[in-house]
Amino acid sequence: MKNVFLLLVLVSFFCQPATAQVIDTSKAILRHLDSLIILSWNQTNKKKFDEAIQNGEAAMQFALEKVSNQHVQYASAVFTLGRAYHTAGKYDRAEPLYQEALMCRERIYGKQHLEYVIVVTKIGTLYSETGKYQQALSYLLESKSTTRILYGKNDREYVITLVNLANLYTRLAEYEAAEKLYLEATEIQEVVLGKDTPEYVATLNNLGSLYQSMGKYEQAEVCVRESLIIRKKQPNSDPIKLANNLTNYANLLLRLGRFQEALELLLESKTVIENANSSEIAQYSVVLTNLGRTYRKLKQFEAGEKYLLEALALKQKLVGPDNPEVASTLSNLGKLCEEKKDYGQSLEYHLRAKQIREKALGINHPDYAISLSSLGDLYLSQRQWEKALEYLLESKAIHETVHGIDHPEYAYVANQVAKCYMALGRNEEARALFEPLITQQTQQYLKTRRHSSLEELSAYINLVANRTDHFYSFLWHTGIQKSTGAGFDYLLFKKGFLLESTLKIKNIAEQDSSTFAQLRLFQAAMRQLTKEYAKPLKTRKNTQELETQANELEKVLAQSVAGYESLNRQVSWQEVQATLAPGEAAIEIIRFDYYAPYATDSVLYAALLLKPGTTAPVFLPLFEETRLKTLLNTGSDNLNSDQINELYRSTDLYQLIWSPLEKHLKNIKTVFVSPDGLLHRINLPAIPNSAKTILSDQYDIVTLGSTRSLVTDANTEFSKPKNATLYGGIQFEPDSLLIASYTSDTDIKTRQLHNNPDRNQSWNYLRWSAKETENIHGILNKAGVSATLRTDTATTEESFKQIGQGAASTDLLHVCTHGFFFTKPEVNENDDDLVFKVSNHPMMRAGLILAGANYAWKTGNSIKNREDGILTALEISQLNLRQTDLVVLSACETGLGDLQDDEGVYGLQRAFKIAGAKTLVMSLWQVPDYQTQELMTLFYQNLLDRNTTPRQALRAAQDDLRRKHYEPFYWAGFVMVE
Repeated sequence: MKNVFLLLVLVSFFCQPATAQVIDTSKAILRHLDSLIILSWNQTNKKKFDEAIQNGEAAMQFALEKVSNQHVQYASAVFTLGRAYHTAGKYDRAEPLYQEALMCRERIYGKQHLEYVIVVTKIGTLYSETGKYQQALSYLLESKSTTRILYGKNDREYVITLVNLANLYTRLAEYEAAEKLYLEATEIQEVVLGKDTPEYVATLNNLGSLYQSMGKYEQAEVCVRESLIIRKKQPNSDPIKLANNLTNYANLLLRLGRFQEALELLLESKTVIENANSSEIAQYSVVLTNLGRTYRKLKQFEAGEKYLLEALALKQKLVGPDNPEVASTLSNLGKLCEEKKDYGQSLEYHLRAKQIREKALGINHPDYAISLSSLGDLYLSQRQWEKALEYLLESKAIHETVHGIDHPEYAYVANQVAKCYMALGRNEEARALFEPLITQQTQQYLKTRRHSSLEELSAYINLVANRTDHFYSFLWHTGIQKSTGAGFDYLLFKKGFLLESTLKIKNIAEQDSSTFAQLRLFQAAMRQLTKEYAKPLKTRKNTQELETQANELEKVLAQSVAGYESLNRQVSWQEVQATLAPGEAAIEIIRFDYYAPYATDSVLYAALLLKPGTTAPVFLPLFEETRLKTLLNTGSDNLNSDQINELYRSTDLYQLIWSPLEKHLKNIKTVFVSPDGLLHRINLPAIPNSAKTILSDQYDIVTLGSTRSLVTDANTEFSKPKNATLYGGIQFEPDSLLIASYTSDTDIKTRQLHNNPDRNQSWNYLRWSAKETENIHGILNKAGVSATLRTDTATTEESFKQIGQGAASTDLLHVCTHGFFFTKPEVNENDDDLVFKVSNHPMMRAGLILAGANYAWKTGNSIKNREDGILTALEISQLNLRQTDLVVLSACETGLGDLQDDEGVYGLQRAFKIAGAKTLVMSLWQVPDYQTQELMTLFYQNLLDRNTTPRQALRAAQDDLRRKHYEPFYWAGFVMVE
């Protein structure tokens, strides 16, 4: 969709120079004629078009009768009437009037005069708006040349000609020429007029639109945001120009996948125009088209079609049926019908759009290429591969010529071409496109990160992520191993990309004085926002404003550190391979939607396996996700103890997950594995591979967020902690209430309520948690570790948040308590539900329970001047645990959270990683209190008395319980992520 640009035109009144001819007319006649002309001019400015046209026609007729068509005032009357028709969108009536005014002024003034140039400029802009671009070009070039002679290059009138010509070059896809003119114009405007003027704002807005077309989204956002901010600050801002700014920004957000934000801006733009009683102008039709486009992307097809049809009718009325702007709306209607599977109607719309664009723009214009790719997409949807390929190849060639291969539009079309090649069995041609495309995609992610908050970056990634699904589907479908290196490299870059970006930005900002203050401002805003999220919906204050503030501060922070080399450090598979010793292997698991090349319902898992000495990683198909879901019973409540025991006693998981890898693991002892998808909910080392053995009996399996860490964290080795902080024996009731008594010390109580806890339930006191932390405290003291034990009512949220504040964080953190995790709600938040259960933010739906939390859990309110005792993952993520080597979460389901593609688990695991913790021990299910304290005691004895690594210590503790014939439910729930 091309934007309708705000065309700046030179406006002057009706001077009569000494060289003008003298007609014998009375002053009264001229005064009356002047009054009609001025009245019509002002009514046009006020958008009172009917009155303006009426008075303009009266002026022209009066001039014709009283002063003749040779008089200067007749030329002014004709021009004024043409301007009224033009501004009202009645272009066919405006053109002949402009041409007549031009002939009159040329005859009266000659071509080297302002009054002549005014009309030349107006005709050029009219032709530009009506799609007669080559005619427009000759007029606007003449306007620029003459104005430069008349006024010089530093005059505002000359700047206007630069902008008009740049607007046209943008429409003609001559982007470099347009950019040069816009930049020249802004430089002059900034000096001559100032940055707070409407002219500067309009040029900056147009420059932002140009950068969108060029695929330079970072520069585009700077321009459109600044222009909108200035425009909104201007008193009595022109509503149509404001609507143009809003629409232009919305266009950019659509390109970046931020659909809801775009919708809000477009609805605001629509309201602005309607309030100005201007719903019969071209800008309104542009807003309607973009609203339809946005609703289509949001899959709200009925609303989308309504707006697109309304836009189509208005555009055809204003500019005629053959204008490129009409083609834009037709193209969007075609896309909508395709998604509704109304292929016949879609074809009709696309062919009509193609016809218009070919005639108006030519066959080398990117808009024409969009029509070609749209037709290709339509045939691809119907599996007519040869026909689709014909259109897509032609489109690809145009985009490559006009935009280059680094442009997002080229990438999209090239990916579609590769899908056709795949369907036709032309595998080498498909591979030759797929492989560089995923490399290019990483560069686009890096560019987007430089000007986006993490939420915005995530939206863009979601917009284009399925292209890598096509690539991995190709590898699965064909078995071709030539591109596995590129596939491994992409996973090294993309897995945990958002998390890695967060950590790098935070670390750079912490160490640089110029960004440190900015980081603190962002963190303060996040803390305030998190407090509001914890409140019931009806009591929250200024949440939207706080979200906007935090988002803006995060963007500024990202921009501030964008140039640091460490932020953009990428790792290759060869570097990972270089870290592997003999007997070691690295495995990246990938979960992806399967395309054949059409979309299917299948979600597949595959592995990319790397060993020392091999020439490339090996791509290994694994299984379809539905098979794993069946084993995990994900369609119902959490697995109970019997189901868990059955799962970790049978070899079903082994046959599904590990058996396909086995033949490639001969002579391999240590396996570094980065899981994906539902594999985050599996304890891989605990998988049985026979009736008596599990995988950890044969392999040392190291679970990593990404095998990238073998390179980036290569020198990080666990050393004995110097200090530790322990939380256990926590009193969940407020201080005034007594701990409930238990009838038996051997009662098995899980560190979680058996059902999803609601407000009418309380968190039970965990008697064995006190014993657990006391045992660990003794082991630590014996080993010479300075350990702080917090228990009973001293285990407050306030004390937890003090860790790492003003001093280095504790080396080791052990938390023995209840944990909670709620799955994503099916409906939005409402006041009747527990806020932690229904929050839209995934890291508000996971957390730890600390002292006094039952009061807030039941009432929704915290005790005055106290934290609520409910420590959410979002709050934990804001702590400073960069010096903490090991966090042990001896609580239920602390390893669970929302699973997001390539980003792992959004919950406590992610929170502690963002806070800076290096190694985590977490649980996958509701662990029993008594057996957990036994496991943890063994873990610390192995860690400190036997001086082993945390991974070895945990495995040894689990093996001890296995030898005691404990069921897997009691020991296999704890996993380690390094």
